[in-house]
Amino acid sequence: MKSTIYTTRNQLKGYGASYYQAMIVTKKLIPVERHQNTNIYSLPEVIISIKEYLQKPKVKQKTRQALKSILPLLVARLDNIIPVPFSREANRELSTLTRNLFFKLQNLERNLTESKAIISTIKRKHKL
Repeated sequence: MKSTIYTTRNQLKGYGASYYQAMIVTKKLIPVERHQNTNIYSLPEVIISIKEYLQKPKVKQKTRQALKSILPLLVARLDNIIPVPFSREANRELSTLTRNLFFKLQNLERNLTESKAIISTIKRKHKL
């Protein structure tokens, strides 16, 4: 299971959603996979589901705030980074160093978001 593509209800609860909020957001989604007793959902589908749920006018303010705070954390896990085109006309050494720095930064950000997903799962599992 790649944590950057999938999420679980426990991860959503670890990010700060209540049991009800995690359940209502994933209720209409079809699990992509099942690991032991845990349903695994597609992260983009969960994000879309949260956005659709927030469009409802009768959502309570506390629920709205919780889901809005979770949304940027989930979007960050998608790796929506636009690659920068590196020109061959520029200084070759500078271009190589910039490219290497960019890829290292991208790996660092990916590892950080994966770590946050793991932490949210652990927080929920141990109810911290």
